[in-house]
Amino acid sequence: VDKKNSLSSSYASSLQCTLAYVISIALNTDISSILIRSKTIQQDSVDESQWNHSEYDIESFFLYNISIFLTIKKFLMEGGTFPISFNFKYDEYKMDCNLSYEGVHSVVTSEKTEDWYDKHEGLANKAIAAFLFCFSCVTAANRSSLFSIESDKFETVPSTQGKRTFTRKNRAKGDEVPIEFGVDFLPHFKEYIEFRSWLLTKYSEDFLGTYRNNLFIYIPNSISKRRGYNNITPITVNALNSYKTWFTTNFIDNW
Repeated sequence: VDKKNSLSSSYASSLQCTLAYVISIALNTDISSILIRSKTIQQDSVDESQWNHSEYDIESFFLYNISIFLTIKKFLMEGGTFPISFNFKYDEYKMDCNLSYEGVHSVVTSEKTEDWYDKHEGLANKAIAAFLFCFSCVTAANRSSLFSIESDKFETVPSTQGKRTFTRKNRAKGDEVPIEFGVDFLPHFKEYIEFRSWLLTKYSEDFLGTYRNNLFIYIPNSISKRRGYNNITPITVNALNSYKTWFTTNFIDNW
């Protein structure tokens, strides 16, 4: 194998999904009927070496990420201006965060200059990743199993009044496995659904594409669009690793 010229698993997986999407359009069929006929290329795993914690730290980790998500959600939906103030404090967990985040410089393309999309898509992707990590905390689900779950496939669990959905897991030989959370997490879940629904209104039907119903999505920015990402995709391993880098760079001192 020529490692220098070989594709990463994440990139190969994204190409496979894109090709399946094109074929499904050509054949006028659902993308799942295409993917089921081929061996799925697995994405690179998320480096979790710094993200495995004791029960105490898991609660701190959840509080950090839900606070980050809610801060970004409010900033974007209320039309905030930079810098963003990440201010949250939890005395019980010895957490005291006071971070002023300047954001990133707007990417200028031939079609647009400083508009909402260039300045905020990366921030929206951070909010989605932050909530995914919260979701994985309360469900104990394998993160790779969350990439394909859909936003409207949740049902109420009568015994707990929480929510449950199902996903197919490779290790379970393709059988459906449940993903469930309790009623205490439900207000946060509703906050995320509200944010996600609002975010999708920013884009055209063509751009939303076939993955618009995925619970966790990735919104291509100007750079990724130049690499061939022309539609919303399921959240990617690269997006999670990018968020992890941003998180550990900006918040690790307050951990």
